[in-house]
Amino acid sequence: MKKIILFVFLFVVFCSTSSLKVEAYTKSISTDLVQTLQNNLICINYETMLSARNSIQFSFVIDNNYSNVMGYRAEANYRWYLRDVFPVRTTGIEGFNIGPYGAVGMYVWDNPYTDRTESDFYFEIGGTVAYKWVFSGFQVEPLLKLSIPLVNWFIKFSKVVFCSCS
Repeated sequence: MKKIILFVFLFVVFCSTSSLKVEAYTKSISTDLVQTLQNNLICINYETMLSARNSIQFSFVIDNNYSNVMGYRAEANYRWYLRDVFPVRTTGIEGFNIGPYGAVGMYVWDNPYTDRTESDFYFEIGGTVAYKWVFSGFQVEPLLKLSIPLVNWFIKFSKVVFCSCS
């Protein structure tokens, strides 16, 4: 039911703002509502333009996906906006972008076998490919992230869809 309500809400916002003039946003503070509803992840993003085609995004994530695990992550993503591939009407943080990605964090959990609280360091690097639409203060950003956690040496493929409000 939550997914249907979220889909209807996004559809109405998209239809009602598609004819409005889009301003060139150069800074954005956003959150990921889909990840919060689906995986109990609270993610706060800050993105700022460095030049007409480059930006940097910093994120802070609180991960409480499992009942006995609590995690904190800081993420950074440098983005190149490829305006020649998919032209957009603005020069702000909107359109097709690619870039490197890095994350560092700490996870703490209660081990049921030893009755001890344990922790682990988290570090990963990778890259992202995304397309961002901005609708008068509301942004939608489907994102494909390919990353390698350097602590466990396992390759992780994850497809994340960001739907955020700024």
